[in-house]
Amino acid sequence: MNTFPIPAFRCFLPAAACLLTLARLDATPPTDNPVAGHYGPQAYAWTDEIHWGNVFDVTDFGAVPDDGENDQSAIESAIDAAHAAGGGVVYFPPGVYHLSDDLALRTGVVLRGAAPPPPESPPTHERGDGTPLEAPAQLDDFLPPSRLQFPAYEFDPFLPDGNPNDTAFKVITVEDEITTSNWGLVHLDLDHARIRNFEDVWPSGPFELADRSTVFDPAHNARNIVIFGIRGNNMVAPDPRVPSGSQHGWQRFPARGSSHIALMAYENVLVANNRLNDNITEDFEMPGYLLSDGSTPNKPADRDITFRYTNVYGININRVYANPSPSPTSLTPDTFPEVFRKGIAARDNWIYSTARVAYHITGQDAVILDNVKVDDPDKFSAVMPTGTSQTVGSDTNENRGVDFSGFNVTVSGNDLDVHSHLVYLAGSTINGSVDGEAILNQAHTTAIVRGAYIENNYVKGYIGIYKTGDSEDIVVRRNRIRPGSFTRQNIYQNIYVVADMNVSGNTYLRNVLIEDNWLNEIDDLTVYGTGGVVNVIVRNHDAGTLLRYTEGVELENNAFSVLQPKTQEYPYNPRPTVVLSGLSDRSVVGEDARVAIVAEVAHAEPVKRVDFWSNGVKLGESTEAPFELVLDDLATGDRHNVYAKAIAAGPGGEDGRWNWSMHSIAFDVAESGIVPPLQIPGAVLEIEADGTRRVSLPTREGFRYHLWRSTDLEYWGTAPVVSLDGDGTVRTLADDSVPPQAGEPLFYRVGIEPL
Repeated sequence: MNTFPIPAFRCFLPAAACLLTLARLDATPPTDNPVAGHYGPQAYAWTDEIHWGNVFDVTDFGAVPDDGENDQSAIESAIDAAHAAGGGVVYFPPGVYHLSDDLALRTGVVLRGAAPPPPESPPTHERGDGTPLEAPAQLDDFLPPSRLQFPAYEFDPFLPDGNPNDTAFKVITVEDEITTSNWGLVHLDLDHARIRNFEDVWPSGPFELADRSTVFDPAHNARNIVIFGIRGNNMVAPDPRVPSGSQHGWQRFPARGSSHIALMAYENVLVANNRLNDNITEDFEMPGYLLSDGSTPNKPADRDITFRYTNVYGININRVYANPSPSPTSLTPDTFPEVFRKGIAARDNWIYSTARVAYHITGQDAVILDNVKVDDPDKFSAVMPTGTSQTVGSDTNENRGVDFSGFNVTVSGNDLDVHSHLVYLAGSTINGSVDGEAILNQAHTTAIVRGAYIENNYVKGYIGIYKTGDSEDIVVRRNRIRPGSFTRQNIYQNIYVVADMNVSGNTYLRNVLIEDNWLNEIDDLTVYGTGGVVNVIVRNHDAGTLLRYTEGVELENNAFSVLQPKTQEYPYNPRPTVVLSGLSDRSVVGEDARVAIVAEVAHAEPVKRVDFWSNGVKLGESTEAPFELVLDDLATGDRHNVYAKAIAAGPGGEDGRWNWSMHSIAFDVAESGIVPPLQIPGAVLEIEADGTRRVSLPTREGFRYHLWRSTDLEYWGTAPVVSLDGDGTVRTLADDSVPPQAGEPLFYRVGIEPL
């Protein structure tokens, strides 16, 4: 039998069920879970681990909206108080709050403003099927009434070295990128501050993040991040390499590797319903801009080089590059697990973006849903993205709507407007930049594709899955591509799925369906893969002049005037398939449990063994069917994310093709005896007119529920207020004691014990 209350660090319920907080009775800030209110309680149940009801009003700590004075100290005091209380919401009533420096959040702390009024403007963006996108942030009059104002950069070419970078370019970040979890921002208007939880700008270059793997160590807590309902403008970092060489000291250039929102986590990131760059006010032209060698860049007449706040990445979640680049078949869940994290979602966002990638997303089962990208069709490029040298013919500003990787990624319902730069080269020649993908998966971090579902998108730009190794289970369906979407160097492609570029050996393309897309009449479609099997291209409308495809691709009801088949270069060698069973995904088990995970393998040839991996560590192997992994030496607090790799026998008995499960099984280990029922939603705290406080929560037979009350988070007394046994229904724990005085804090905690 356990002693209750369960200490906060021992509680394995969602946080809203472990700790319920009643804020000061004379205050009226929101205490609901805004994600659950918008998407439903089950969509992102992990957000219940945030203490939404534990509210700390910044005005109670000395912040005064709209007075023009610095509120930095008051806001930081509110953050410290929320953290000391075990987590909570730092609330900003409507108004403008001024900050002078970076702001660091701590574990359990969410910054939240007042909810914006419902927008009334009509929708202007749509999905591939023509249905409108109507998320609040995608409507033109979306405006959260609580604003955080950071310093603006004052460009001054009359200062020999310009204004120092540290006078502006601020960030909302975290206290510790390795451990800070359960944090976020909700319903705030941000000006001149990016959001990030890791350092994404280095002098050595952008996105060289292979050494950042500690962020993904399951022994740490970098998880559960919510960025919801944010409006952001003038969010950028300057490149530390500019000025360099013979450049003027006042020159500045956006850091190509920086992002408006840059996040890494072990699991669970939701970036949703945000609007970025709808009112950029701080772009500045730089007459007399010099390259690092002292020369003047070729550029349009009467057009100066401009520092653009939109020439960086937009929303960047768990996107890492290996350095140096590995071979296309080496990036797997066991060798590079940071690419295959669960619970990653970007949806219902709006971004005005003029370079790099609007949505840069990586994850296992990641979701990129119903987002908007807006672009500038008249943009030009006269210097490399580093800001130090003249553009060249192979220059790329990326110019992508969505760049994704991971397995089983869904890209659906997005409206993506992508334009290439007009590039001004040395010798006064002009070219189009080498980029322009509306949706892309290529050989950066996951060169092997296992599941990509690209459906119902409306795009200007092209859809490409290329430079990949073995690729399978790809669906490109019901997308609508705007006319004139891709014109670089007179090459026209609408859809480009190629599995035999930049690799050698037997790569294959399998289970590819390209169906019912609306293409452009002058544009082409390419599907190449060595050993294509069960690949189908059917019912594509207004198809162009040329369809390139590999033998093994089945064609049906297409309108191409020219068909260009390609001979298979390698024989097809099917790989084993693996399905894991024996434990539910996202389970919680006791430390004395015996966990048995079974790999069900199908393959035409004998399978030599199945290796089981978790978080980059091999847990064991099995050489006979049923292929089973047994774990019985579990430690409290462990988190496993188990994959299976089946190794087939080659012609001489050596290891042949191998595979891992496309659906890994993740589970946590809790102290035996206090493992709660699975999938318990957050409890609800209600206050009756007579002062009675009622906590309602789903219960389960075999468990007893206790309600604890305190005015001090450090002391909970010796006995609960009330207890009851679960019966499988929603039950209520009522506290009808004398209500607290106005302004007195009151906290509740729910404890659970097995009977």
